[in-house]
Amino acid sequence: MVDLVRRLVEVAIGRGHWHAACALYQGAQGADATYRYIVLLTGVRLDHELIIRPGIRMVPMPNSTAELPSYFTHMSFMDHVDLLGQTLIVVDQTVRPIFADPKPLSLPEDMFQRQQSCSELPNLDADQFSDALSLANKGPIERVAEWTHVDPDAIFIPQWPYTGAVRYYPFTLRRRDSVLATVDSVQEAVSLYETRMSLSSGLAQMLEVPIKRWIKSQTDQSLVDAFIDLGIVLESLCLDAGQESELGFTLRLRSGWFLGNSIDECQGRRTSPTTRCPSSSDPPRSAPST
Repeated sequence: MVDLVRRLVEVAIGRGHWHAACALYQGAQGADATYRYIVLLTGVRLDHELIIRPGIRMVPMPNSTAELPSYFTHMSFMDHVDLLGQTLIVVDQTVRPIFADPKPLSLPEDMFQRQQSCSELPNLDADQFSDALSLANKGPIERVAEWTHVDPDAIFIPQWPYTGAVRYYPFTLRRRDSVLATVDSVQEAVSLYETRMSLSSGLAQMLEVPIKRWIKSQTDQSLVDAFIDLGIVLESLCLDAGQESELGFTLRLRSGWFLGNSIDECQGRRTSPTTRCPSSSDPPRSAPST
């Protein structure tokens, strides 16, 4: 309560007693206000702003600090040069009451009600969406930072000043070529993201390693490292844990299905007259003795 009274006095001094009175009335009435959850990506660039879904958009950053939006000048935790030429994901969110702390809290006793404005992609997972963008654009795209931006004239935070929920990973910034995202590739990423988020927890966990390793293979500096990562991708997709005695057979059997959707189609794509597409009726083969 002391913090709230102190903040109310600060608002009255800084913006006038009428502004403070209106804010207090709106807070008592349960009014909500919009703030933004922002994610900084590296490895992707845009020609123009793209709307992912209503309330979620991808925004290209300028190439000059002089062209950055004014509120970025107050972000002391980040070198502004890191923003240049990068891409933001901006998610609109609401919180009530307006004398609030909009940090994303999950405690059951949390007195503030938060909600993402976009109902089509609720609770956007920045890492999962970055993975989907990487797959759709065939290049490594990473989350570098995330924070919340609050309009001080709309949300009045008792404990001031407020820096927002900040996560910043400057060591992940790599000065490498970025892929150009298009409307089609972003929508493909949305489809991949929605599919992945709808999977069972077991299947989603199984795909975690191959997806991360494929993305890593795109940043490897040597072909040897890239082949190792791609080999792990193939093994993770085709092999089950605990089948060490039949690894070779299982890999051949399951890999064969990538050649076609049926036995006939699979056999029609064989590369050698002596090579036959494995069938599910083939007897298990033991691993060769060493």
